[in-house]
This record gives sequence, C-alpha cells and structure tokens, in this order.
Amino acid sequence: MWHSCLIIMSALLLVGCSQQLQEPAPTVEVLHDGPQQHATPLLDYYLQLEAMSIAELELEWQRLSCDDCPSLQPQRALFIAYRRSPVKNPHRANKLIKSLLEQPLAPEQGAMLLALQAQLDDTLYWYERYLEQQHLAEQQQLDNQQLREQLQQLQQIELQIHERTQDLR
Repeated sequence: MWHSCLIIMSALLLVGCSQQLQEPAPTVEVLHDGPQQHATPLLDYYLQLEAMSIAELELEWQRLSCDDCPSLQPQRALFIAYRRSPVKNPHRANKLIKSLLEQPLAPEQGAMLLALQAQLDDTLYWYERYLEQQHLAEQQQLDNQQLREQLQQLQQIELQIHERTQDLR
C-alpha cells in the first residue's frame, strides 16, 4: 500500500513538474523599439569619454552643443551626466534622459539611458539627503554657538554674583 501511494505521489509530482517546464519563459520587452540611429552606441561613447583629456572633453562639448542635431541627444545626455564633464549637471542630464526615453530609440540606447537614469535618480536622492544632513549640521553648529554664548553670559552673571557676595562680607 505504501508503495502504491509513493508511486502515485511521484507520478503527480512528475506531472506537475512537466507542466511547469512547459510554461513559456517570461519575455523581455524591448524598450522603445524604433528606427536605428546612426550615432555611436552609448557604451562605446562612454569608453571614448574615458580616454579623453580635459581639453578634448571641452572640444567634445562644443561638438555636442549643436541644437540642430537631435541624433546627438543621447550622447549629450551621457556627456552632461559624465563624472569628468566640464558641464556636469545631474539634474539637467536626468531631465534630458527622461525626455529621450519618451521617444523611439534603438534598444541598446534605451537600455543604457534607462540604466543611467536609475543611476542618476540614486545620485540625486543621496545628494538631497547629503544636503539635508549638511543643513542639519549647520543648524546644530549655530545652536551650539548660541548655547556657548548663553553659558558664557551665565558664567559672567555667576562671577558678578560671587564678587558682590564677597564685597558684602
């Protein structure tokens, strides 16, 4: 009897596993599948930025400043977010990336910009926390300074009281 129960349970387990194996694997949705743009892939562009000197970065910014070149927008966003960029501005880069993600992009560019946006969101979040902590520290320093001044005033009053009581004796 135990053998037959064991065989039935094994059969049910195998049937359940085989049905689970036949379920389709989740698909990855392609972000902004649109026309391919004839621009340097962003990962390659990032590697190019890494190899540039400060003077070359400044020249690159002049090239990217072309307002009539919408195909350069993804590179411009990466450049503005780049750590050594002479025009680094995470807020501006994040805003530009958000607008780019609403447009049709090559899948690789969309994925890279999405990753960069997540990184910028984290950076901006922690920067805001840093500013809050810096403000709190400054406020505490002011409070401490006021307390020191009050303590000095109280010590002066105490000294005056002590001197007056000495004079009265």
